[in-house]
Amino acid sequence: MSFPIRPWMFLAAGLLLGARAVLGQAVPADKPGVPRVDVDYRSTVETWWARHPLNPDAPGGIPIGGVRPFARVLELTPEDSIQEAIDRYGDSGVTIRLRPGIYRQSFGTRGYSNIQIVADEPGTVRIQGRALLSGGYGAIPKGSKNPLIKTYVEFVDCIVKDYDPNHALCRRTAQNRPGNIYLKNLTFDGYGEIPTPLIRIAGIRDVVFDNLSFVGTTLKLEPGVHHPGLVSGHALIDNVWIRGGSFEGPSPYAVYLDGLHGGGVIKASFAASFGSGGLLFLTNDDFSQDLDQPANGIQKHEQRNGQFIVAEGNVFAGTHTAVGFTAEQVLVQNNEVKGRVEWFTQNDGRCSNRWGSFIYTNVGHIIRNNRVNYATGFHLIDANTAIGNCENRAFGQVGRYTLEGNKIRTLGPGGLVGLVGPEEFVQGPNVVRDNCVGKECY
Repeated sequence: MSFPIRPWMFLAAGLLLGARAVLGQAVPADKPGVPRVDVDYRSTVETWWARHPLNPDAPGGIPIGGVRPFARVLELTPEDSIQEAIDRYGDSGVTIRLRPGIYRQSFGTRGYSNIQIVADEPGTVRIQGRALLSGGYGAIPKGSKNPLIKTYVEFVDCIVKDYDPNHALCRRTAQNRPGNIYLKNLTFDGYGEIPTPLIRIAGIRDVVFDNLSFVGTTLKLEPGVHHPGLVSGHALIDNVWIRGGSFEGPSPYAVYLDGLHGGGVIKASFAASFGSGGLLFLTNDDFSQDLDQPANGIQKHEQRNGQFIVAEGNVFAGTHTAVGFTAEQVLVQNNEVKGRVEWFTQNDGRCSNRWGSFIYTNVGHIIRNNRVNYATGFHLIDANTAIGNCENRAFGQVGRYTLEGNKIRTLGPGGLVGLVGPEEFVQGPNVVRDNCVGKECY
């Protein structure tokens, strides 16, 4: 379906990308678009997050809803095609402004960068469809309507198998992933027919969702979907943030991000409609791969356990596990559970199924100043997943946690820290202090 060019649309003098950084370079916080922020793996998640430009509470941080638009602004109505707009403008930089109404359509970024899709106010635009924000499957080669790589498995194969006919193309894509994608004030509605996920993120970086809402999915899940969330991401994702908004489901999880480096979920609310958990951050072992040339082994930035992840200021009505992770350097602070959880947080170990001597160090977590109404147990460490099914592979590491300043109104038999598996697989030192259960603090 075609769309009209509104008279008030305008272009900056010259090409827009002359006024901001091109793909692969940093986008400063005072420029249009999503800032590119790499993880400083020598730092800690707490220090890194305190100065992050997408932390709205940091000095100079971008407020929720405050990512600057591009100079080119395109206005659409529900009769217009979002996909056609994306295809027309490609990488050139466009803010697609949706007028109020119901958009019964799906769309994908097809490997393009520099795309914003926004509404003026939350609750005014309802998208009854799905979005695929990808530089990987569904997006190789860029812009194709009939891509060579259509599935997650095909993307894995073309990355790791040097005899795959698309190996070189996929490796180049992985090394230069697209990004700078911003969605704001949209409601994604499954209208009781669309199964979760409503948004998929894959092979991409520098993605921000501000004030998105998710409703109306069905639990009739598609075959082969694992750990589904209303927002699901995997296959090389970096600097992905969900800020504000609400999640109502139903779905096994609200958010599932696999192998995320440098991202998280802040200041969002979650209904009691997620049977397995609220937030899940796992290790995407399929994509732990030496991508550098010449080959120099799998470096920290190529290890696809979750790393440098933040869950802050969220409100959970109740679920099984509020925040679960097989990840390293996770900050969980200032969240609230109004109802009941079986566990507030859960840290699982992970060994590699692909690399016999490779060790995932899923350690270094800070769980601080959270408020929980009822928890059967507060923090669960599952060391069995660090050793089970590993055969002769290197055991994963768990531990090195700090639990402090948390307030639990009622705590069940699981206790403040629960352990599954042998204690010798839990790394130290671990700090537990100033936590309160009822009126007793210790």
